[in-house]
Amino acid sequence: DLLIVQEIFMTPTAELADVVFPGVTFLEKDGTFVNSDRRIQRIRQALEPLPGTLADSAIYQEVALRMGADLGLGTPPLASDVMDEIASLSPMWGGVSYERLEELGFLQWPCRDSDDPIPFAAPAELPCDEYPLFLTTGRQLFHYNVGTQTRRSGVVKLTEADRERVRIHPKDARRLGIDSGEVVDVVSRRGRVHVEAEISRATKPGTVFMTFHFPETRTNILLSSAADPETGCPEYKVSAVRIQKQV
Repeated sequence: DLLIVQEIFMTPTAELADVVFPGVTFLEKDGTFVNSDRRIQRIRQALEPLPGTLADSAIYQEVALRMGADLGLGTPPLASDVMDEIASLSPMWGGVSYERLEELGFLQWPCRDSDDPIPFAAPAELPCDEYPLFLTTGRQLFHYNVGTQTRRSGVVKLTEADRERVRIHPKDARRLGIDSGEVVDVVSRRGRVHVEAEISRATKPGTVFMTFHFPETRTNILLSSAADPETGCPEYKVSAVRIQKQV
């Protein structure tokens, strides 16, 4: 009955909202990023926010105050205080602090304390005869996530940035008889997508690469949802696939 969206642009979802909270970009706030190998890294404010916008924690604090509560983190909250509260409440992050991040450069969770190594475990889904290739997904140089920001810019006029491609190493392309520019099927245990092939030495033999910048390609339907037993994090970056020529 009530849709609230926090955004930095008026996206199609934000246009449906009853209330829009004007957030800020990563360049306009302090905090941390956590990437897909569980690496926690500091980010530091480089630009002043636009008038009328607020950092995430300041928005949450303002909502809490208007509802008669106080998050107890100051106004505006300090990012380091937020991290200290996370560490106090989440055992997986118990050993994380801004002081340790400054000292070590990064930490990886689980980080229950200062001596918490996690042993290597193989992914749940490995290549086999039916699905002989690893598919990994990520970003390309020109875009960020699903393109809410970058696909609004002139960068989409660049050939490299205008559509999705599956990157295939030349050895695999020769074995499969696939040429650059050819539309192929990428098939996993979960689904199938049609996408243009790009022959590239940027990938390793046996591994193909796609992005998640183009929702129309539906790349995510291919991915495994198996989860790491220690962290519960889905293994989106390692999914077994095959590539077929279209007939």
